[in-house]
Amino acid sequence: MPSSSPLCPAIAITSLSVCLLSWANSAIAWSAESPSVDSSPTSALTKASPRELIEDARERLLNPDSSSPDPLDPNAPSLFRPDLEQIDFDAYRLGPGDSFFVNVEGFPEASFQATLDLEGNILIPFVGIRSFQGLNLDEVKATLQVEMNRFFVNPVVDVTLVARRPVRVTLLGEVLRPGFYPLNDPVLTNALLSSGGVTRLANLSTIQIRRTVSDRNGNPIRTLEENVDLFTPLANGQLLPNIRLEDGDVVIVPALTEDEAAQYDRTLIAQSNLAQATMTIRVVSYPSRIGNLTLPSGSTFVDAITTLSPPHEEANIRKIGLIRFDPVYAQVTTSELDAKDALLGNMSENIVLEDNDVLVIS
Repeated sequence: MPSSSPLCPAIAITSLSVCLLSWANSAIAWSAESPSVDSSPTSALTKASPRELIEDARERLLNPDSSSPDPLDPNAPSLFRPDLEQIDFDAYRLGPGDSFFVNVEGFPEASFQATLDLEGNILIPFVGIRSFQGLNLDEVKATLQVEMNRFFVNPVVDVTLVARRPVRVTLLGEVLRPGFYPLNDPVLTNALLSSGGVTRLANLSTIQIRRTVSDRNGNPIRTLEENVDLFTPLANGQLLPNIRLEDGDVVIVPALTEDEAAQYDRTLIAQSNLAQATMTIRVVSYPSRIGNLTLPSGSTFVDAITTLSPPHEEANIRKIGLIRFDPVYAQVTTSELDAKDALLGNMSENIVLEDNDVLVIS
């Protein structure tokens, strides 16, 4: 057996030369049939002799760049690392379940579509298994450009996102039902509505979104934070910002502070579709009637009176007490309202009610 070993390299090189010559001849025949290809990036095929093509391919296969990972090594690191100082909050980063299409111009056999598996890996033709978790599309393109350049002459790579992975976010703070929500249309406003809407104490001017960026192994490497103001566009009658959420985002709706409440229009929020859909009004009617009244958020005193329809012969509708606990100022306020004046159009009497207000009818 030892005496036959010197023949192996010679046989391998001879076979390689035959394959490369066949490949070069095919490339020349193809370029002759398509003269317009000279204007494309793959025109290098028509400008090189068969011998030059063979030598170039031989060099690529027999002397690969030592700095490049072995394409057959499934544990090889990605060629591109997210730059921690350059991470953009709005840049979409790939994760398990994302699908993208790769077009290699002039080399259809290298074009492919793939979906990241649970570990964030895909199988690339000619290259092998690579991890793309945590990379954006520009970084994916840069990585594939380097990988494909080992097997093709001047490849031009284009990457298109085909399908996004399912999005699940966590909502905390002043929303009706804090928790974990899957979203079909993952924008911020839809997330707030999925949780039942914001409470009367919510401060929509400083909503915080926390986004965790992971490396190719799924390990967190940085947490990004973005503050979003929904109150100002609502107050000015403008379109709300279309903030797209990503899988794993945490949305925090803070509560109003005492200083913020003085500059904040809670009535405006209560009457918007971002508020919780309904509110509960406690009704105390002497001598013995006590109950709850459910009204749409943003309802007024007149809405409550017309729903209750207290009998005039039994109730003094000109003196109805309102008891309100204000958590912002941590105090209870009381006032007296005239239902008759409110029904006649006195807007000062027809105030907007809040969740858990108490009406006392004597």
